[in-house]
Amino acid sequence: TIPGFSWQEKREIPEFFSSLSEIVEIHVIPGNHDGELIQEIESIDNVYIDDIRGIMAGPLGIMHGHTHPGRGLEGAEILVMGHQHPSASIVDSSGIKCRMPIFLRLVVNDYSPYPWLRSVKYVYILPAFNDLPPGHLLYPGSTGIGPLFTSGFLSLDNKVNIFLVSKSTQSL
Repeated sequence: TIPGFSWQEKREIPEFFSSLSEIVEIHVIPGNHDGELIQEIESIDNVYIDDIRGIMAGPLGIMHGHTHPGRGLEGAEILVMGHQHPSASIVDSSGIKCRMPIFLRLVVNDYSPYPWLRSVKYVYILPAFNDLPPGHLLYPGSTGIGPLFTSGFLSLDNKVNIFLVSKSTQSL
C-alpha cells in the first residue's frame, strides 16, 4: 500500500479477506507499509490485527521486523520475520546478472539485547512475495535492516543459509 490503495484494491482486498475469513482465522502483523490495509480490514469478522512487535504460534515467534521484538515472544525457539526483502545477485554463465528473492536462515549472535529471546536459535527472514520491491541486496560485509540487526542480535557475519525462491512452474 505505497502510498495508498487504488480504487480496485479498496474493493478487492476487503472482499479477499472476507472470503478467506469464512474458511480460516486470519492474523495480520502490520508492517511499515500497511497503514491503509488495517483501516480496510479491521472490522471484518475472524480477522485479527496483532501486535507489531510479534506474536507466538506454537514454538514460532512471528514479527514483521521493523520494530524491536516484544516480550510476548518470550519462549520462541525460532523467529520468522519479513521487512528485509532479502535478495541475491545471480550471474549466469553468459555474465548476465539477475536479482532474485531469497529466504535466509540466520544463527542468532551470542550477544543479545533481548534477554526474553534467549531460547531463539534461528531467525528465518522471508523474501518479498511480489515483484514490486527489488529486495535488499545482501553480500559479504553487508548489513541487514531493522532493529534485530542494528542491535547486534543478528549479523550477516554469522552462519547464514540462503534458499533461492523458485518461480518456475511444472506441468503435470
